[in-house]
Amino acid sequence: SRCPACRTRLKGRDLIPLLSWVFSKARCRACGTGIHWRYPVIELVTAAIFAALAARYGTTWHTLVLMVLAVMLLIMAVVDLE
Repeated sequence: SRCPACRTRLKGRDLIPLLSWVFSKARCRACGTGIHWRYPVIELVTAAIFAALAARYGTTWHTLVLMVLAVMLLIMAVVDLE
């Protein structure tokens, strides 16, 4: 992963879903450019979908397949919105 503005490669601490965005105050550590709010929203929606699927179907291979399909649908929806 890289900063969309300066293309600096992100470190491990910058890749923790939601927390890294909050702790960096929604800014790139290298260039200070603001990080769009859509990234943590997508991470939060993904976590919610995974939690709902796990709660409904438990921890099975079926659930894993559903999670992969759900992520694909989410990616397509985000691309369509952009």
